[in-house]
Amino acid sequence: VHQENDNELGNRKDLEIKIAAGADGKFTLYEDDGISLNYKNGSFAKTDLELCWNTDNATFKIGKTVGDKSLIPDKRNYSLMFCGFKNGCEFFVNGEKLNAQYVKKENTYIVNLQDVSTLVGSSVEIKNSNGILHDNSDCREKVSDALIHTQCDLHTKYRLIDLLEARLNKTMSNTKSFIADCDTHIAGYLLELESQL
Repeated sequence: VHQENDNELGNRKDLEIKIAAGADGKFTLYEDDGISLNYKNGSFAKTDLELCWNTDNATFKIGKTVGDKSLIPDKRNYSLMFCGFKNGCEFFVNGEKLNAQYVKKENTYIVNLQDVSTLVGSSVEIKNSNGILHDNSDCREKVSDALIHTQCDLHTKYRLIDLLEARLNKTMSNTKSFIADCDTHIAGYLLELESQL
């Protein structure tokens, strides 16, 4: 059943954006009124979002909005979720350090920017002298935590630890031999364990 204006999202003042670590990336946010065909006559707005990646630093840019600015608010609040960034990163706007919340379980920082002008945009610098890409050095800790919650007997948990240690220490050459070394019973637990990581 079609409802009048069912595609209308309105002028969103608050936006949540997820930014993945590891490489340059660019996305263009496209907005129109959501109810008419006026976009065919140029009634739309576009905002470029871009991550410029380096080993020890990165810059996330929110470009100024171009197009029909009557479709969007003059200022926006952004909740930026930086996924896969190493613990210890620092975030700056115009040289001023930002308060960033680190969610260890997800290797994600949450940075909130308030009242960013859509006519100007903003730029967030990410820095860490030890590199900014999460390196999975906490993998053993995560596996141990997940094993505590896995529903299996103690002998099976020890077998899983041995297999995972062999894989993490690269004494098993590839994932196929890792899986081949597991019986069906263990493979099921590995799948459960993997879903918790």
